[in-house]
Amino acid sequence: MDRLTAKKLVMIRNIIIVLGIVVAFTIWLFIPALIENNRLVHVGNGRFGSKIGFLLFLGFPLFALIPPSEDAEEIHTDNPTERAQIADERAKHAAKKQIAYATGEALTACLCMILALVLG
Repeated sequence: MDRLTAKKLVMIRNIIIVLGIVVAFTIWLFIPALIENNRLVHVGNGRFGSKIGFLLFLGFPLFALIPPSEDAEEIHTDNPTERAQIADERAKHAAKKQIAYATGEALTACLCMILALVLG
């Protein structure tokens, strides 16, 4: 992954986010309209609930768009190429973190939809 630029890493992150949302939505389409509430799956009041509540899980992968918080350490160099290289390394590091977050959150959204499909 060292040969990938920060721009390519951001593109990979965006693809993972979109794929996670599309796959979770596709699974949501197969969930029955009314779900019997139980201990693990509970939507709405009463014995049955609507599957509409599970649409909230589609937003999980979007949390990867929030940049990771890091210490704003100053770059102490007068050389513009070295400064650009350090800034690029920081951008790559942040993008790699966001890829990991996007993957985990997309998997979480899909697993929640599968849980609703199986137990609902």
